[in-house]
Order: sequence, then structure tokens, then C-alpha cells
Amino acid sequence: MATPFGPAHIGGEDRGEAAGLAHFASHIARRGVRYVLEGSVRKSAGRVRITAQLIDATTGTHLWADRFDGSLEDVFELQDQVATNVAGVIEPALQAAETARSVTDRRATSAPMTSICAPCRC
Repeated sequence: MATPFGPAHIGGEDRGEAAGLAHFASHIARRGVRYVLEGSVRKSAGRVRITAQLIDATTGTHLWADRFDGSLEDVFELQDQVATNVAGVIEPALQAAETARSVTDRRATSAPMTSICAPCRC
């Protein structure tokens, strides 16, 4: 896999290995990337299988994954189907992840007023 920063080596024998993806995600998260869409394409006897998964690069958490199968004769139709499905699913998955992140961030940064005001006795 190539990235704007050069080739990405995901590690492990199998590119889809969860530990390898989490490791890869943590490296690119340091560059400000929050989400990674990873996938693979395999073909056999006139058929093609496309897999895709959305990963939170900051935590390595899988947010969504799916598999698409089709004929090589209709590969462009399959490509359109994958693009439509991925776009339709990713947007709500990202919204849910960002909402959860926002709630978690607010809880982590908010402190009770008593602890803030205790030194000044207000």
C-alpha cells in the first residue's frame, strides 16, 4: 500500500491481520489522520471479492467492515456498488464515532466546580 508519506508496510503475513492494521493506524494517527479505510481485492475463476473496513486510527478500533462479491464481467457495476455502499455507511459510522469521541472528551476535560473553586473558596 502506498501513502502520501511513502509505502506503508502493514506487517504480518496477512495484510488484514488486526494487530498489523492497529500498528499501521497508530503510525498514521501521529500524522493527524483520524480514520483509515482499508481493503483488499481478490479474484478467482471470473469472480472478484472486495473487502473494506473503516478503522479509527487513534484507537485501532474497527468501526465498520463489509465484503462485496461479483463477477469480473460486471466489475464496473461492482465498483459502483462498493463505492455507493461504502460512502453510505461510512458517513453515519464517522458521525457516531465523532459523537462518542466528543462525549468522552467532554467527560475527561470537565471537572466539578467544587474542585475548580476550592482553592479560592468562592
